[in-house]
Amino acid sequence: MGNGQAGRCIFCGATGLSKEDVWPRWIRRATSHPGSDRSSQMITHALLANDHAVVAPQLHERQGPTTSRKVRKVCRDRCNGGWMSQLETNAKPLLLPMIKDVDHCELSLADQDILARWAVKTSIMMQFTDLSTKTSHPDDDVDFYQSGRALDVNRVWLGRHVGTQWDRRFFHANAVVGDRRTGQIVDMWGTTTIVIDSLVVFVLWDAPGLLGPKFPYSSEMVSIWPAVDEVEWPPTCSFADGTLSEAAVWVQKAAGQHFMS
Repeated sequence: MGNGQAGRCIFCGATGLSKEDVWPRWIRRATSHPGSDRSSQMITHALLANDHAVVAPQLHERQGPTTSRKVRKVCRDRCNGGWMSQLETNAKPLLLPMIKDVDHCELSLADQDILARWAVKTSIMMQFTDLSTKTSHPDDDVDFYQSGRALDVNRVWLGRHVGTQWDRRFFHANAVVGDRRTGQIVDMWGTTTIVIDSLVVFVLWDAPGLLGPKFPYSSEMVSIWPAVDEVEWPPTCSFADGTLSEAAVWVQKAAGQHFMS
């Protein structure tokens, strides 16, 4: 099974592709700011350290509302109309109270597993809106489908947003580490920040396993993957616009600091 072939589903390898909504339709109906969508932005910068360079493309800003984006990368029956549809059904009642900013949510281990799987699926689909910053490898996409859960290379956190500039938006940033002598890619990290009204979902792609333990926003986030115990939302602190903008590009700074240390 391979998902790198043109015209085949990125998850199961089947033909008969359909267009998948990057933002699920139920989110567009449920959010409180129907006309305030933000364009997706994907940004990276270069940091040089010893024989390595943390590099990636310049700022990419897409015009038009984020909620209208579709990608034609998944098959119609087995994936889009099958397990992906069921995942949205399972995740919706867990996400809605946080989107609508209820006072308190308790998330069991099973709840966290569903939410983490939804977050990783959504991150993968959002990355296909700008392939220049795509972090998940084709093998990751297949492994995610086959395992039916978030991956070992992922960390997933939930936060609360209280600003005005991120009401419904997604942002993917990556850091590609290359050997300056050979030009070969050494490592790659990425983060997808998903904001839906009051809810912040943060997905880290950390194949080397080096940056997750250094995540500096523990007071603004609750960790749901890997899940170890029941958790409560919202976290102790909330994200203002400025802090959230810093967190969205944290992976690039963290990757540079790792190779300079």
